[in-house]
Amino acid sequence: MMKIILVAFSLLFVGFSIQAQVKTQLPCLDKKFSVVVHIVKDSLGQAGVTEADIIANIASVSAYFSKICVSFEVCEFRYIDNFVYDHSTIGRDDYWKTVQQTYNVQNRINIYYVTEINATAGGIADLGSICSMSSGGIRVKKKSVTSNRILVHEMGHYFGLKHTFVETRTTELVDGSNSLITADGIADTPADPYIPADVSLMGSYVDLGKNKTCKFIYKTMPFAIDANGQYYNPLVGNIMSYYPENCDCGFTDGQYHKMAETYMSNPKMW
Repeated sequence: MMKIILVAFSLLFVGFSIQAQVKTQLPCLDKKFSVVVHIVKDSLGQAGVTEADIIANIASVSAYFSKICVSFEVCEFRYIDNFVYDHSTIGRDDYWKTVQQTYNVQNRINIYYVTEINATAGGIADLGSICSMSSGGIRVKKKSVTSNRILVHEMGHYFGLKHTFVETRTTELVDGSNSLITADGIADTPADPYIPADVSLMGSYVDLGKNKTCKFIYKTMPFAIDANGQYYNPLVGNIMSYYPENCDCGFTDGQYHKMAETYMSNPKMW
């Protein structure tokens, strides 16, 4: 009788293991996306960024997306002589619409490198534009080309990911019970109380002291708990957060699934 019970328990354990593996198995899109890089020249006719740095920047994105068998390669560099688009005008909706209509290459990911987008953004991407054939793209500040975080973050938006936080104080609960209908709508990204307006107060969220442990220390601040009285403990290393770049640890499985689903909703354009 004991042997039967042990065998049954073993089979049950194996069943749970298989279920867990199926649940967490990531899709393999087996896709290399072609990127057209648009470099907007400044008022002196200078590029302000090198092709080699951009190639390295895009290669770093491929490393993060490799878990779902996705990579990116530059198929063409194009230079834009109109320096008006090199500054914050490209951050305006009217100018951005004109830029897309004038320069976008269909069936390609269009990335624009400019000197300035707006006062705070290192990059901007149109949410879910991997599904758009004729519009959408990514704008990146030239000085951000050496940052792995910014372009990967914007590519996440391009593939349909939202921030882990919301623009105002989050209502997402720590226990995850409302995670699918609040914030980024992804279950395995913990509730994040960060507010963009607090960017100058980053040291109040994360340990930025001598050792820079990336430990979340928000418990010492007001609004440190959710509506249920539970303390927030966000994933500060998540690419779609706004926490320091040195804390990066990538995307969650849920985010990978979301990006794959966004692409698969309209793969014909690729």
